[in-house]
Amino acid sequence: MMLTRVLMFTGACVALVPLSMTAQSSGDPLAPPNPSPLQSATQSQSSTASQISPGATRVARNTPPQDVSGETGASGGSGDSPAQKMQDKTFLKDASQGGMSEVQFGQLAATKGSDEKVKAFGQKMVTDHTMLNNDLKPFADRAGVPPPAGLKPEDQAEFDKLNGLSGDAFDKEYVSFMMKDHEQDLKDFHSELASTGDPELKAVVQRGERVIAQHHRMIDRIGASMGLVTTPPSH
Repeated sequence: MMLTRVLMFTGACVALVPLSMTAQSSGDPLAPPNPSPLQSATQSQSSTASQISPGATRVARNTPPQDVSGETGASGGSGDSPAQKMQDKTFLKDASQGGMSEVQFGQLAATKGSDEKVKAFGQKMVTDHTMLNNDLKPFADRAGVPPPAGLKPEDQAEFDKLNGLSGDAFDKEYVSFMMKDHEQDLKDFHSELASTGDPELKAVVQRGERVIAQHHRMIDRIGASMGLVTTPPSH
């Protein structure tokens, strides 16, 4: 009886051993536990960071921020200094004043001139200087130059003098005045063309200079035909 019990106990122990081993192998208590979601995210970031080279990090750190404001620089698109901007403004003021005077004197010559060449020249002044005034007006507006209110005192005095003349006396006085006036205008346009840094204004001034140079040659030829002393063109 005793021997039978011992044999039964031993068999039971032997039967329990495979079950214990099976439970250990299925649970694998020696394997590291599964990482938590927070640990997985941390490990993923560390892996990504390790793939970025130190050189790339330095480049990103040292690259200056891009300027998305559209500015071309402290001096603006034209690159002009404050002094040059003031010179442009002065030129635009004088050109607007002079252009208006040319139109008014031209209207007077087209009406009162006795020589057909004088009348034709007066009409050309009205046409050409009206166009030139329109070309320069946007730049004058942008620079804050108001349109001229009237003739300058010295021009008004000349206009009144011409208004009191007629015939050959009128023609010679008008032509003589235009010869001196266009000589000065040509100098002013040539100086502005050489100095301004505004490319759009420069293009308009260049066209205006060509027109005024043509006027200068025309009025000098008319003056020469009348025996008046002509002035050599400045450009």
